[in-house]
Amino acid sequence: MAPLAILLSSAPPYGYATASGLASLYLIASAIGGPQLGRLVDRRGQTLPFTLGAAVSSAALLAIVVGPQQQACTALAVLVAGAAKPPLEAGLRSLIGTGHLMPSRSHERVALALDAALQELIYIAGPLLVAVIVWSTSAAAAMGATAAVGAAGTLLVVTTPPSHAWRPAAVRAAD
Repeated sequence: MAPLAILLSSAPPYGYATASGLASLYLIASAIGGPQLGRLVDRRGQTLPFTLGAAVSSAALLAIVVGPQQQACTALAVLVAGAAKPPLEAGLRSLIGTGHLMPSRSHERVALALDAALQELIYIAGPLLVAVIVWSTSAAAAMGATAAVGAAGTLLVVTTPPSHAWRPAAVRAAD
């Protein structure tokens, strides 16, 4: 949802070329920040890094539409939003694959297949939801919905007992 919401909310003030660059910046920042947050999760557990990441990312997404409409400020907000986005998919897969959540290996395979199918559904429904919100209200409302969905999804994950119970493996020396 976020890249499309960024594109549609940034296009009017900056043009589509800059808005496309901002959407790409979000994805690049997410690709760099996700593994860093993942390392923090490996050391501290899921609850705190995911919760803080979602709060920072959602606030930065909202800052894109309510903050100063200057290119540098918008780019900084996009960068922070992408870098702080919690890697929920990886966290969920680590919960499924630990052997504590599923009763058997075949259940793990089914859960991972369901996760993969749901990810595809999210990739279809998310942009469609953004488009419907932009069409019916505004791009700013779509950005607000994107921030809310990201925060709500994170809260849904971190409030589950398996997420709370998950503990990182023993710390080992880096190789």
